[in-house]
Amino acid sequence: MKSVYSMLMLMVVAGFCVTAGAQEKTGGGAVAKPTPAAADGAIGAAGGTGATATAGSSPESAAALRTAEQLAAQVRAAGTACKEFDATSPTELNADYPLPLAAATASCTSDADEDLTFEVFADAKGAREFVEAKRKLLCTRAVSYGVKAFTGFPYIDGGAWIIEPDEKETAEKLAGVVKGTAKMALCDNPK
Repeated sequence: MKSVYSMLMLMVVAGFCVTAGAQEKTGGGAVAKPTPAAADGAIGAAGGTGATATAGSSPESAAALRTAEQLAAQVRAAGTACKEFDATSPTELNADYPLPLAAATASCTSDADEDLTFEVFADAKGAREFVEAKRKLLCTRAVSYGVKAFTGFPYIDGGAWIIEPDEKETAEKLAGVVKGTAKMALCDNPK
C-alpha cells in the first residue's frame, strides 16, 4: 500500500519529469542508465549494482552514482530488497523542476513495494538545501491539495547524501545500516 507521502509525491512531480529520450532531444548531459544486472538489483563484482554513467558524465556525477550504488548494496546486504535500481540524470528533468538538483539520483523498490530514493550531492550543504526546499514544496502542496494526513517526509541523512523511503519505520531501520541518521522533514502547516 502506498503511503500518503508517495501519493503526494506523484501529484507534485508528475509535471516535472520528462519522458525517456530527453538527452537525445536536448543533445547534452550525462545520463546514468542501469545495465540489465542493475535492473534486476544484482550486485556486481565491485559490490555495485552494475549501473553505469554514460559517456560524457562528469567525474563528480560518476562518483555520486557509485555512492548511490554502494548505499543500495548496503541496504540489500542488510536484508532489505532493492529491486529495479534505476539512476536518473538531472538532464532528464524539465527546466522548471522546482528542487535543487543532486549530483546523482537513483531509486529502487523493496519487497513491500516501498520506494527507496537515493540522492547524492556535492556536499552536505546541498543535501540540506534540497531537504528544506522539498519540505517547503510538499507541505505547501499538501495544504493546497487538502491532504491533511501529510505531515512531512522521512529521510536518512548521511551528510552529502540522503535516502528517502516512503515510511518513517524504514528510515529508522536502515539508518544504522548505512551509517546515517533517520530524520523527518516536518511540515509547520496549521492543522
